[in-house]
Amino acid sequence: MKKIIIPVALMLALVLVFTGCETKKKAVSIEKFTSVAESHGLKVVDESDGYKDDSRFQSVTSGEHTDGWYVSFVVGTSVSDAKNIFENNESRYKEEYQGSSSSKSVGNYSTFKLNNDTQYVYMCRVDKTILFVDVDQKFAEEAKKIVSELGY
Repeated sequence: MKKIIIPVALMLALVLVFTGCETKKKAVSIEKFTSVAESHGLKVVDESDGYKDDSRFQSVTSGEHTDGWYVSFVVGTSVSDAKNIFENNESRYKEEYQGSSSSKSVGNYSTFKLNNDTQYVYMCRVDKTILFVDVDQKFAEEAKKIVSELGY
C-alpha cells in the first residue's frame, strides 16, 4: 500500500507545480495600483472619504478612464473585513447581472469572474486587499491587462 501512496502523492505534487496552481498571491500596495493604473491612462482618485462610516474599509482608490470605466482597489481593515466585502459584492453581482460566473478560494486569495454579452466583472481578494473590475465588454481586454500586471 505504501508503494502506491508515495508515487501517487509525488505525482500530485508535480502536477500542482507544473500546472501553475497558485496557492498564494502577493498583495500589492496602493502605490503599485496607482502606478499600474496611471500607466494605462487612468486617473487615480482616492475615494476613501465616501466609506469613512464603514469600519471595514481602510481605503478605496479608483482608476478612472476617460471612456467612463474604472477599476477600484480596496484595502480592508482586516482580512476578515475584506472577505466580508468580497462576499457581499459577489452576491450583489450575481443578482445584478445574468451570465456565467465562476469563483475560487485558494490559500490567501479569492477570485470571482462573471461574463455576459455586455458586462465583464472580476474581483480578486488577496489578504486584506480587493481589486474590483466592472466594465462593459468593449473595455474588458484593457481591464484584464491591468489585472495581469497587478498579479491579481
